[in-house]
Amino acid sequence: MDLAKIRSQFPILSELTYLDHSALGPLSLSVRQAAAEALALQGEGSVGAQRLAAAVDVLKEKIARLIGASPQEIALTRNTAEGLSAVAAGLPWREGDRVVTDNIEFPANVYPWLNLKARYGVETYFVPARDGRVVVDDLIAACDAHTRLVAVSFVQFSNGFRVDLDRLGAYCRGRGIYLCVDGIQGLGAVPLDVSATPVDFLASGGHKWLLGPLGLGFLYLRRDVQRVVWPAEVGHHSVEQDPDHYTHYNLTFRPTAEKFEASAPNFAGVFGLSASLDLFHTVGLDAVAARVVALTDRLCEGLAARGYRLRSPRGPSEKSGAVTFVSARHASADLHARLREARIVTSLREGAVRVSPHFYNTEAEIDRFLATLPRDR
Repeated sequence: MDLAKIRSQFPILSELTYLDHSALGPLSLSVRQAAAEALALQGEGSVGAQRLAAAVDVLKEKIARLIGASPQEIALTRNTAEGLSAVAAGLPWREGDRVVTDNIEFPANVYPWLNLKARYGVETYFVPARDGRVVVDDLIAACDAHTRLVAVSFVQFSNGFRVDLDRLGAYCRGRGIYLCVDGIQGLGAVPLDVSATPVDFLASGGHKWLLGPLGLGFLYLRRDVQRVVWPAEVGHHSVEQDPDHYTHYNLTFRPTAEKFEASAPNFAGVFGLSASLDLFHTVGLDAVAARVVALTDRLCEGLAARGYRLRSPRGPSEKSGAVTFVSARHASADLHARLREARIVTSLREGAVRVSPHFYNTEAEIDRFLATLPRDR
C-alpha cells in the first residue's frame, strides 16, 4: 500500500486533518475526473449515450465484488433511504405484521417502517440498545410469530457499533424472517460478504466510506427474494421494453434487480463510484479494514490515556471505523469547535464527538488529533 501515492489523490488531506468519513467521504482526483467524463459524454447528447449505459454494468460488477453478490442482485439507487424504502414499499404486508428494529438506528432505517402502520397496520417494535450495543439476543427475543422483518444497521452511526449479522441472519433465515440491513456506515471500512452472511436486503449510499459522489447508491436484493418484492417505482427500465416500440406497453418486469430501476441513473455518480471502487479493489478490502482497525485502536488508546470516556464498544467483533467519546470536564461542542479551529474535521453525534479515520489517514494525524485535545484528568 503506497500511502503517499494514495493520499496525493485527495487534495483535502494537504489542507486538513480529515477524520469525518462517517459523515461524508472526500472525493479523489480520479473520482472527480470520472464524474467529469460522464458529464462530458452527456454533453454529446445521444452520441455518448451508449458509453454511459455500458458503465452501469461495469459498476454493478464492482459492487457485486465488493459485497460477494452477483450483478443481477444489485439495483442502483440514489441513497440508502431510497433502497430501504423500496423494500418497505414493495413487500406484501398484512395487517398485524411486525418489524423489529432498535432504538439507536439512523432515521433512514426507521421512517420507512413507521410509514407502514397507517397504510397496512404494520407495527414497528424498538429493542432498547444496551450500553450502545444492539444485542442480537434482544432482537431475537423480540421476534414473534408476527415478525416479518428485522431492520438493523451493519454499523451504528452514533457510536460505530458493529452488529453480529452472521448470527442474526442465521436466526432470521431459519424462521422465514427477512433481514434488511443499512450498510452505509460499514461498507468501505468493514468487509461484508452476503454470500456467507445471511442478508436478504442491503442498502447503502456511496458517499461515506466508499468515497463516491452524493446521489448514487445501491440496493442488494437476494436473488431468492426478488420475486416477493413488488417495484413501487416503475418506468421503462423496470420492464422488458422493446426500445423500437415504446408504445407496445407490456408490464413484464425484468427478472433481476433491474426491475427496481425505473429510469436512467445519475451517470456522474455511476462513473465516480466506479472509479472509487477501483481504489478499494486495488488496495484490497482486508488491507483497508486492517488499517482502519489499527488507526482506531491507536485513537482509542490515546483517548483513554488522556482521560476521555469512549462511547464506542470496541470488542474484536464490535469495532468499526467510527469512534465516539465524551469528556467529564469539557462540553462535546467545545471540543468539536477546538478541533475545527485546529483544522481537524470530526462530527458531533448524539452528544458526543465522533471521529472516523479512513485507511489513508496516518498515525501522525491520529497523534495530532490527540495532542489537540486538552487532558480530561
